Amino acid sequence: MRLVAFTAMLMLGIARAPSALAASADEEAILAIERAMAASNTTAAATAAWDDSVILDDMLTMQPKQAQFVGLEAARKAWDPQFAAYTYSVETLRIKVKSDGKLGFAWSTLHATAVGKNGQPPLDIVFRQATAYEKKDNQWKVIYLNLSVPFDSATNKAVFDGQ
Repeated sequence: MRLVAFTAMLMLGIARAPSALAASADEEAILAIERAMAASNTTAAATAAWDDSVILDDMLTMQPKQAQFVGLEAARKAWDPQFAAYTYSVETLRIKVKSDGKLGFAWSTLHATAVGKNGQPPLDIVFRQATAYEKKDNQWKVIYLNLSVPFDSATNKAVFDGQ
């Protein structure tokens, strides 16, 4: 019985230990970038941590026929019309961050609402985002970003309110 009590106390101690609860400093840094991107309402703020060679796949931009943007300049040009047309509010519904100290990855589900600035209709969308990071010169940089929207297989249409 004492062994069971000791084991339980040990497990509770491990579970409550700060190192067991806290993510690594690298994961915390990546999480801070994810939060900053979600809070941004300008292209400069949204892309502040993006690498010069960033690749964006399946972005929800105002250029629907272009599925991929390669390089920071192309990415910024894709986002400029978005921020010119809308003011965004983004809520992070779920997020998971992993890092080995050299590469990092964040998976999230986000809920974005947007108010049109020039007569554009309001937006309300739930989407998933996957972001790959690389540590360069001791700074985390976004090297790859992908957005996805769930779809209804019966209608083959996007489900923008999917959780």
